[in-house]
Amino acid sequence: MALSASLANGHARAAWAWLSPAFTAFLLLKVSGAPMVDKAGKRKWGGDPRYDEYVAKTSSLVPWFPAELPAVARKVY
Repeated sequence: MALSASLANGHARAAWAWLSPAFTAFLLLKVSGAPMVDKAGKRKWGGDPRYDEYVAKTSSLVPWFPAELPAVARKVY
């Protein structure tokens, strides 16, 4: 809401406000957050079939939505 109000007043630099949350999300999802946790889990429980099943059936970002959802539904959540 604040961004739209700022843009309406001609402050185009406020459009760059999306950069920080996007960069943070990128780091957490692709660099330092989820990948590091996944590696640690595989190191610790990698041979356990229950863990492998958990990883296959659980969405990594929002754990309560199953990974078996159709691809279109997973993009929404």
